[in-house]
Amino acid sequence: HVCKHFPGFSIQDLTFAVPSGTICGLVGENDGEIYDSHADVCVHAQSSVGGFMGSGSGIVKRCYSLSDVSGGGYVGGFAGSISNVDTAVSAGSVTADGSDGQGYAGGFAGHLGGTIVGASAYITVKNVYGYCADALPVAGRTDYTQTSDGLKQALAAMTLTTKDAVKERLKTLFDVDYEIPDDAQKQREEAARAMEAQIEALPEADALTKEDGDLVDAAKAAFDALDDETKALVSESMKTN
Repeated sequence: HVCKHFPGFSIQDLTFAVPSGTICGLVGENDGEIYDSHADVCVHAQSSVGGFMGSGSGIVKRCYSLSDVSGGGYVGGFAGSISNVDTAVSAGSVTADGSDGQGYAGGFAGHLGGTIVGASAYITVKNVYGYCADALPVAGRTDYTQTSDGLKQALAAMTLTTKDAVKERLKTLFDVDYEIPDDAQKQREEAARAMEAQIEALPEADALTKEDGDLVDAAKAAFDALDDETKALVSESMKTN
């Protein structure tokens, strides 16, 4: 939870999987200022899930996320919910299964608030971009009731539909040489994250009951069905639980 200045931080090569609550690659809730930072992780949670930030009304400037994100709803490549951001890019995959009852998902944000069109002095969301594969919107939900051409154009300008476009934007804004992921490896990583989420949902070992037997058997069967490369991506701590 950030409530003051948070400059120049990065986090990478981690996997987070939690059954509920706000989670993200770098900061869960932001009520202060974050700038010149980035995250490169794998995140899974129920709701308010972001590759960089979970949610909050604080300011974010010059930050990017390479994180892959999945969850029930309010899932965003950069933030679960955000309303004040200047110069940001999200590059990872986004998946929402609707298990939170909402299912909102966006390439940049699950929920995008603030102001993106109008007088420049009042705009709070600017120069931001999200990777949107398979017709994913850049924002799962917005607070904008108007449907003006200006608003539609602003949202369209935020949308990056190819990895090459993501690579170019990261280079231009952050001088980052983004390596486009191998599709087969991405599929293995996604399968590993799904496996971790299934394991994480099981009760602790000392709390298991006879009624949990089917769930445990299903998790074991799912793990056994993975290829060796995918099994190697599953967290060691989870494999032994």
